[in-house]
Amino acid sequence: MNRLHDERGAGIILIIGVIAALAIMGTTLVVLIGNTQHNTYRDRMNVKSSSVAEAALDVGMANLSGNWPTSAAAGTALSWTASTPLPGATNATAFRGMFSPTEFPNPEAGVGVFSLVSYEDNPPSGTPLNYDASGPLSVPDEQMYVTAQAGVGPTATRIKVLVEVHYIEFGLPRGIALFSGGNLLSNGGGNNPKIVIDPSSPPPPGTQATIRIVGNPVGNPNTIDDPSVADQSKYAELTGTAAGSAEDIFPTVLINSLKETAQAHGRYFSGANAISLAENSLAVPGWSEGGLTGLTVIEPSATTTLTIKGDYNSVAKPGVLLLLGGSNLDFGGGGNYYGALYTQGTVDKGHGNFIIHGMLVATSTVDMRGTVNISYNDACIANLDSRFPSNVRIVPNTWRELQPVF
Repeated sequence: MNRLHDERGAGIILIIGVIAALAIMGTTLVVLIGNTQHNTYRDRMNVKSSSVAEAALDVGMANLSGNWPTSAAAGTALSWTASTPLPGATNATAFRGMFSPTEFPNPEAGVGVFSLVSYEDNPPSGTPLNYDASGPLSVPDEQMYVTAQAGVGPTATRIKVLVEVHYIEFGLPRGIALFSGGNLLSNGGGNNPKIVIDPSSPPPPGTQATIRIVGNPVGNPNTIDDPSVADQSKYAELTGTAAGSAEDIFPTVLINSLKETAQAHGRYFSGANAISLAENSLAVPGWSEGGLTGLTVIEPSATTTLTIKGDYNSVAKPGVLLLLGGSNLDFGGGGNYYGALYTQGTVDKGHGNFIIHGMLVATSTVDMRGTVNISYNDACIANLDSRFPSNVRIVPNTWRELQPVF
């Protein structure tokens, strides 16, 4: 005999169980989606902070390219703050403006600042130095650490690399004391030659010192053959086609490159007042100590004369002066120029006892009937290749991502 049991309400319990299970699953799914979205957001912000840090590193290296710091003052000038302009008119505020605040939100509280770049010598001794001072006998070794940190939203990235500076390579031929694209004029006189070799720095072994005259040596009776003009025992005398051309010494590509570099660093002077602007120019760290020192490119708008007097540069820090556009070069008193002088005009008769320590190149006639002297110093030519910074490169295998510092 079958008995009937009272089963009223059993279905409700089953439904409640199913609903509860679905609710738990729904809640779990919501939490999972929320966590996934949050993690995805952090991943996106982390990628963006890495991108900003790399961009800040690039800017920091670009600043070093034209302003390699070898003093505490130069290192301080490179400091990255929101209000202090960096070389090239780049600062932290301007850098921030390059990124959309929507895509690259400001860092959240406790994450630090949007961007920061610092410089540190390798290895620092005692208190970290912000300029290149390490190396044997405290001589700069041309390497420094650059650290860039960026904060975007809830994430921050910090990168540190070792960089080294590379310099403009002039590649000027060695041993050329004088090149004249026209005649060489001199009245000789006295027993001391006007064109000599500095005994402290002769040309490299196997390199013949030369005086090159495309036109004619004119004077007493022949300026090159007159022992009062040149130290004939040490110089080879090349005239006519054997002298070559100014292009062989200062190629057009080098002149154009130096002109562009000078324009980029405030060392190019043009127009009617080009000479006055150059003579009264201020110092540009790494490029000039002011005036006609360091890298100086002058291109007057009309043919004129640049008269040099006084002392410029040194053996350790020689300079190169380009006078373009056909203007003339003159020497108006005593003094010394260390480096290479180049003019696309003539060299006029000098006045006073001026000495060129290096080389003199003119595309036209050179008149040395005054008391201008040339003392070829090979170090002044060789040191040009380590004088002016060209770019900064990362030393291989030194890229490191570090824990951000707040």
